[in-house]
Amino acid sequence: MKKLLLSLFVLSSFVSPALAQQDTVVEEIVARVNNSIITRADLRRNREQTAQDSREMTLTQKQVELREANALRDLIDQQLLIQKAADLGISADADLVKGLDDIRKEMKAGTMEDLQKMAESQGVSWEEFKLNKKNSILTQKVIGSEVGSHVQVTRDEIQKFYDEHKAEISQPERVRLSEILIANNPNAPKPEPGKEGPLHDPTAEQIAAAEAKINDIYQQLKNGAKFDELARKESNGPTADQGGDLGYFKRKDLAKELEDKSFILKAGEFTEPIHTRQGFIILRVADHIQAGTPPLDSVREQIQEQLYSQKVQPALREYLTKLREEAYIDIKPGYTDSGASPNQTKLVYTSDTGPKTKQVRGKLGVGKKKTVVVVNKTSKSDKTTGSTSGLGLAKSEVDAKEKAALDKKAVEDAAAAKAAADAAEKEKLSHMSKKEQARYIAEKKREARQEAKLSHKTTRQEKKVAKKQAQAKALEAKRQAQAAKDAKNGKTPKPAPADAAKSADASAPADSTATPAKKKKISWF
Repeated sequence: MKKLLLSLFVLSSFVSPALAQQDTVVEEIVARVNNSIITRADLRRNREQTAQDSREMTLTQKQVELREANALRDLIDQQLLIQKAADLGISADADLVKGLDDIRKEMKAGTMEDLQKMAESQGVSWEEFKLNKKNSILTQKVIGSEVGSHVQVTRDEIQKFYDEHKAEISQPERVRLSEILIANNPNAPKPEPGKEGPLHDPTAEQIAAAEAKINDIYQQLKNGAKFDELARKESNGPTADQGGDLGYFKRKDLAKELEDKSFILKAGEFTEPIHTRQGFIILRVADHIQAGTPPLDSVREQIQEQLYSQKVQPALREYLTKLREEAYIDIKPGYTDSGASPNQTKLVYTSDTGPKTKQVRGKLGVGKKKTVVVVNKTSKSDKTTGSTSGLGLAKSEVDAKEKAALDKKAVEDAAAAKAAADAAEKEKLSHMSKKEQARYIAEKKREARQEAKLSHKTTRQEKKVAKKQAQAKALEAKRQAQAAKDAKNGKTPKPAPADAAKSADASAPADSTATPAKKKKISWF
């Protein structure tokens, strides 16, 4: 169970003490990918995962070295794909819940809290595991939509591969078996699948009871009962929860008696009850694969998956290179991104980004020299243009991207809210009779007409007020121009008409030196 749990939590936060001693700076930033960072701790966890996979998946030394050399590249790839998922509005929340529930069922945990306790008991950070699981789902979705959907495998390619690899596709005779085991002693501990447990000498009564029960099950199967359902309900074997599924067996994998009785059956057939050391067993052949080269139709799916994988890898690397060229990536000296593109944008730090210093003496130019920071006056052009350093330009680009992403998300959220409201409306209507639906729809239409009428009236009033204000501003501007002209010619300017002054006061911005004018009340209805 412990080994299975660790294999499921493959992206855990477990830290090896030996590796931790080597990396004294835990949160040293190794790379920046747009507005995300990759730390030395991330690289350390990646090495730990490679070491674990090497033990569990028996990786070759060459495979281990290749993964370690590409560790930073893979982490940058992941950040780029996660950021792309955000740009595309891809969510992984529902898939994360389903994925965690599948793990819970596989681990036979009663609740999600039980699964969390099981994980933490193995030194796995639950929150980090969930985040890594979510990120994995996001990256796979992006790869599927942006890369995989453009990769096609034709029937001719499948046929060609089949014709050229018949010797490799050739396979020995195999059967896939399921079992129903009625143990002589049902209370004895269940052995592991594929292994025999310790023997406990049964009594004659126990053997007779087991034989009677297996015969009854055999009769139910002959009458049409489903094998997997009976296995879950009645079997004492370790595979009962899986419907008795034992997997595939070649010849000589089984005891002689079991082989002779199962390999003569066709798919869907089952044996008579067989007496073994542990009790009585019935075997069902779920699939029977004959020796030799299988027909194309039976291996078409496997060939298609293999060809798809061969095509998608270079296409994915090309796509990730494109993402690199559109991103801002900064790698700390001493580290290498093996997937870097020569065309990608690099942050350039200009020489004037840091503070300048100079040596000065005290008053009147006497005394010891001391170092001071030089503060330059900011020119008008600097105030308007902002930072011209590479970092400043990168930040502005990132901010623009973030704003675009937020705007896009706002539009999508509004669309999702409308869709949810429409779905709720449909759900509400589904519980009404036809007469109730007609009355409800008529009432909704009446409310919509009233709302539209009110909105139109408000808009009309706003336009009317805006027009009056524009006219008042134009009149006031004309009056001020005439007053300026009169003053220039030595004439006494005419006082502003009372109505024009009021209109100008209502529309013009307040002047701190003028007497506040009364605000004009506007009736909106």
